Amino acid sequence: MFSGLWLRLTLRYTFVFGLVLVAFGLATYGFVQGALYRGADEDAHLVTQGVSETVKVVGDRLTINRADFDDEAKEASLFHGVVALEVCDAQGRALLKHGAGFQLPALGRDEARTLIIENNPMRLHTDPILDHGRTLGYIRVVRPISDIERTLRGFAIALGGLIPVSLLVTFGVGAVMALQATRPIQMAFDRLRRFTADASHELRTPLAVIQTQTDVILAAPPRDEAALRRAFEPIQRSGKKMAGLVADLLFLARSDASSVEIQAIPLDFDELVEDVVEDHAAIARNKGISLTFEGDRVPLKGDPQRLQQLVTNLIENALKYTDRGEVRVRLTRANGHPHGLLQVSDTGPGIEAKHLPHVFGRFYRTNAARSSDKPGTGLGLAIVKAIALAHKGSVSVESEPGKGSTFSVRLPLA
Repeated sequence: MFSGLWLRLTLRYTFVFGLVLVAFGLATYGFVQGALYRGADEDAHLVTQGVSETVKVVGDRLTINRADFDDEAKEASLFHGVVALEVCDAQGRALLKHGAGFQLPALGRDEARTLIIENNPMRLHTDPILDHGRTLGYIRVVRPISDIERTLRGFAIALGGLIPVSLLVTFGVGAVMALQATRPIQMAFDRLRRFTADASHELRTPLAVIQTQTDVILAAPPRDEAALRRAFEPIQRSGKKMAGLVADLLFLARSDASSVEIQAIPLDFDELVEDVVEDHAAIARNKGISLTFEGDRVPLKGDPQRLQQLVTNLIENALKYTDRGEVRVRLTRANGHPHGLLQVSDTGPGIEAKHLPHVFGRFYRTNAARSSDKPGTGLGLAIVKAIALAHKGSVSVESEPGKGSTFSVRLPLA
């Protein structure tokens, strides 16, 4: 699917750039052509100005002083490159011809135009002879433009060769750009696919429990209240699990959209952390784990409910994967930085290096965690990261297999 999208994007990039390149080439060719022709017309205009000085106006007629014209014709610089010259009246009747003896085309409205005479490209330039606003005649000059045409042909060949090469380069650049454009889409699609599969997996179990328990109750309704209560307890637990999962997913979705509402109020973070540790002391004792806390006073501005959820998720994660030893919670002010540093360390199995970059991902659980009997959805650490980022903080983890893990959260001080 994405290979087809990549190819379509590449071809579109190449097509659009090709159109721009062709348009630029045509515009450049037209500019060069116009500049060369204007130069030739300006040279022809200088000739007509010199010839006009030999033309006299007598009433409504033109007369030409042949001697003066011959003197002008002797100026090699004036008539350089001129193959034919003609002076005619307003009706186009020739009064004087000079140079090649070929017949010029009929008088037209164009001041300058290109002709093919005897298989040679020529430029015909025409200037009017005016007297008090009246046009009494015309001076027509013919100059060869073979050198201009050769220059234009060479330029056209250069452009013609440059455009295919540029399109090949554009195809390569477009392929790289298309790859960069489709890579985030593919990554987002892969994350969405994994998210859908993991969410379906997590919801399948409580839904199956609810469905099975409901079928049992409907098939053989309990006769006393105690039995009915026991029958509905799995349904209640499964409902709470799904409600918690949906709430977590909703929070993460809002964090993606940067719409998480954070109530930034002043609080003593150390007191909040200590309360959460005390709430989990009984769980630690039941597992035979030592849960300790030490910390400095760390004033923050943040959302107490979200920060409590952050600390709870870290401690529960540590207790879940620690079967013996201790869980240490430490809160300090980061040296040299205006941040509070919360560290939760355990003596659990640790995390392999290849898993460390992904532990804060949604639904991500290592193979050992998935294969064990430890409950969880894989959203706890993702929520920790989202809460920390919402408070303009950061999270990190250090771990060594067989020796435990340390999760660190840095939050800006008030």
